[in-house]
Amino acid sequence: NSIKAYVDYLINDQEKTPKGLLYLDQWGSLGLAANSALLMLQAADLGLSPDSYRQFAKTQIDYALGDGG
Repeated sequence: NSIKAYVDYLINDQEKTPKGLLYLDQWGSLGLAANSALLMLQAADLGLSPDSYRQFAKTQIDYALGDGG
């Protein structure tokens, strides 16, 4: 329940940059977003909202790999 609540918070309520990157802190935001994406993928592997968690994690990883527009 704690993992689902945290990941849902990240997706629905956490501040994001104009291009969609999770903005968790002023410094190292890309690394924190990547760590969050890993957590989402692990939660999806456990069967917790697998489609939406994988889709959002993919947006974070795509941004990190240069798909920021």
